[in-house]
Amino acid sequence: MKSGEIVWTPDQYRAPFCLVDEFREWVQCRDGEHFDDYAQLHRWSVGELDRFWLRLAEFFDVELGRHWTEVRTGASMRETQWFPGAKLNYVAHALRPTGSAEALVSISEARPTSRLSRDELRSAVARCRTGLRRLGVGPGDTVAGYLPNTAEAVIAYLAVASLGAIWSSCAPELGTAGVIDRLGQIGPKVFIAADGYVYGSTRSARSNADFLPWNTQCFWTM
Repeated sequence: MKSGEIVWTPDQYRAPFCLVDEFREWVQCRDGEHFDDYAQLHRWSVGELDRFWLRLAEFFDVELGRHWTEVRTGASMRETQWFPGAKLNYVAHALRPTGSAEALVSISEARPTSRLSRDELRSAVARCRTGLRRLGVGPGDTVAGYLPNTAEAVIAYLAVASLGAIWSSCAPELGTAGVIDRLGQIGPKVFIAADGYVYGSTRSARSNADFLPWNTQCFWTM
């Protein structure tokens, strides 16, 4: 097997500050391993699969809960289960950083650009999560969004995922038949919708009542 041409290599000033190098040094201190270069690190990662993935989870402080018993089971990739018994929630990690640093920027033709800090985003997600819980949303339920690509869509997704529920969405420019075909199959418990969107300085309004043939509840947003 021939290798392709190397497109870019970090210079001696950048290399020590990359995450791969930080991880290499961390493993060396943690386990007493020694890697002269990336190739040696790579060989170790594929030769010591369990230890590599365990160390990677520890390095990035991945919260796996307390009920996992081993790194993986199964003899083949198809049969492999990673960290059986572990519970992992993406939102718990995505919203872990706090403070005033900018976390989400939403640019729209219909309104001024909005900027949410880490703390503001966490607060918005918490409020949306509370509303969803009052509507009975829990693990395994489905929530659908009929929303443009705005901050509200991100907040709704994070709130849904934080509850262990399933999120699915459609863009507002998708026609009635497309929305019903896509979302009607999953029967969302809650439907979060915008009443229109703006593209090319032109507003397009939709009658979302036509899109609710399933038994669901509806949030009207924006």
